[in-house]
Amino acid sequence: VYTRDVGPITKKQGGKGISKIVKHAIGIEAGDHDPASRARVKEQTEVEQLFGGFDVFFVGDKSGSMSSQTEEGDSLWQVQRRALYLLLSQLHRSDQSIKRTGISQEGSLSIRTQGISFRGESEENDIDLDKPLSSEFKPEEKVRLWHSLTNQGGGNGDVTALSMLYSQITKEIQECEKRGKKDHRLRMIVIFSD
Repeated sequence: VYTRDVGPITKKQGGKGISKIVKHAIGIEAGDHDPASRARVKEQTEVEQLFGGFDVFFVGDKSGSMSSQTEEGDSLWQVQRRALYLLLSQLHRSDQSIKRTGISQEGSLSIRTQGISFRGESEENDIDLDKPLSSEFKPEEKVRLWHSLTNQGGGNGDVTALSMLYSQITKEIQECEKRGKKDHRLRMIVIFSD
């Protein structure tokens, strides 16, 4: 529900508050006993379309070049592993906090995450599922993610990983529409690639 002023109108026409003080003062000074300087508040209700939660997909890079060193002396794969772990942990904590407040109705603010990583160039066999798509980040998933991002491969398969995620998202949207529902989830893909 939002309100807006409709005016300028006179008090006789139903205007309550004076919205144009200068215009009102000039009208009174000129001898007008009911100047058109007021506003009538009009209320209008609009239904706002809410999105249906967030999906955040992380794509890790396990190509051979990730063994390069940073200026601090860490390998790129070590920095990536820490960053992915911390991001997934924080998103999981945020989702839990939203659920505890009770403000999220029907999952409108739910956060689901998924982690995959590529270690080869062109086949889906070279894509590892490090964390399945869910709002959970269980201890066994943390361990699987940590160990998976340690194993380095050879080629750069970011295009294959993106294609795989595109197919997965498209399939989920189609299944939702088959059930007669509209998919309103916001999706974001974050790629770690050197």
